[in-house]
Amino acid sequence: MSEKPTSAWVAALRNTIENVWDHELIVIGLDIDSFASACILQKRYPTARVIGLYETEYIVQLVQCSQAEFQAMLRRALWVDQDVLGNFLCIGQHLTTGDCKEPIPGRNVNSFNPNVFFNQPYAYACRQNTEMQAITDATDLMAANMRSKYPYSTLVMLLHVYDTYWERNDNLDALIRHADSAAANMYQYSINCDVWRRLMFNDASQVSKLLLTTHSIYSHQWKPACDKNCTGCRIHMKRDCVCAHCSIGCASRLATRKAFQLHVECMVNLEKSMPRYFDCLSRKVDKKKKVVGSGEMRKILDSNVADDTETVEQEAKRARTSGTCKHQYVSMWIDLFGGYQGLKLGKCQGKLRPNFDTDKFLVALQAGYAFVATAFGIANPQVFATAFPHFVQCACTTTIFSSRNQAGHVVTKVASCDGSEKPLNEFITQDKIFSYAILSRAYIRYTIHGEITK
Repeated sequence: MSEKPTSAWVAALRNTIENVWDHELIVIGLDIDSFASACILQKRYPTARVIGLYETEYIVQLVQCSQAEFQAMLRRALWVDQDVLGNFLCIGQHLTTGDCKEPIPGRNVNSFNPNVFFNQPYAYACRQNTEMQAITDATDLMAANMRSKYPYSTLVMLLHVYDTYWERNDNLDALIRHADSAAANMYQYSINCDVWRRLMFNDASQVSKLLLTTHSIYSHQWKPACDKNCTGCRIHMKRDCVCAHCSIGCASRLATRKAFQLHVECMVNLEKSMPRYFDCLSRKVDKKKKVVGSGEMRKILDSNVADDTETVEQEAKRARTSGTCKHQYVSMWIDLFGGYQGLKLGKCQGKLRPNFDTDKFLVALQAGYAFVATAFGIANPQVFATAFPHFVQCACTTTIFSSRNQAGHVVTKVASCDGSEKPLNEFITQDKIFSYAILSRAYIRYTIHGEITK
């Protein structure tokens, strides 16, 4: 098997954090991956503090200082779970290549991104499970056509590097499984997840073991892993159900069931910590669904809707015959819980709504961050300034696209939201922050967000 040694990417990421960054200032996004990534960095460097949130249309200033001072801090900070152009130091895992024929402005050479480190090309980056080859021990993991884009979170990389700074627990396991849809990706893109796990996390670290266990639970290949003495498997040998009834006497089913329950309960509790400002996007495109309570999810898991008219015998018969199979449950869970979870800004047409309550947003941020920090065992989570946040709007969202001119040459232009167009090299200056975001395989390749002040 040909592969780049695990130690190589670990050394590169350590260099970014330990030698280039000054261990003081952090900018994060608004999702759980960002919160948790900042927490593990604060476990390693307790004096580090989060100074801002970046969500591509706004930078939320969380420290009390002048505009000039804040801009200087942004240029010193480590941007975590971000991939930003220019000289900003970043750690991220978003896809940073597209099909533009002209070079996109570069990133800081000391930034780290696994897709960049392992030279993951765009051509192979957006494939479904059915478009990939199953791997074996002889598979060349360094071959780009054997992988799609990196499927895990920024958090997973940081936990692997700083393995001695945290300890597994039920809440943290659930957060890790959920950050950037790790568990959902294992269900939908199991081959790609297995490739990257073997390539980057194939050793004895805590997160390596958690990924291996999670893959066995959430993948389509899951079957109860019990010996011939398992009472539950002797009774339900041909079923992969993990309802309460079928799990009796089966350690494998009970363990899988517990993982589902802890995952759901953790997300429900997270929503409760950030009322009104918690956001959950369904994996179903263009649909949003409120996270249902753990009780409702357990009913789905058990297919056990209460009926006061049932006799004990009828209830037992229904429990034996109508349990939701494990695969049905995971599919329902993915539809309900979605990929993104974190804070949301109340916006309309790219701008904050006039009635947006910044004080309540800050309370939600504090509560959500404390929830995640507690899972890491941080006794005194960072307290954000009560006089803030201050919302700094970036320049209008623009889209980079490629087209042919009259001479037949491919030219990259920028289309602004006001309808104007200009060549890429006229738009880009060093005064702007640019965030990569591949939005569509068909026609939109990059979204660029401009100046940090307006």
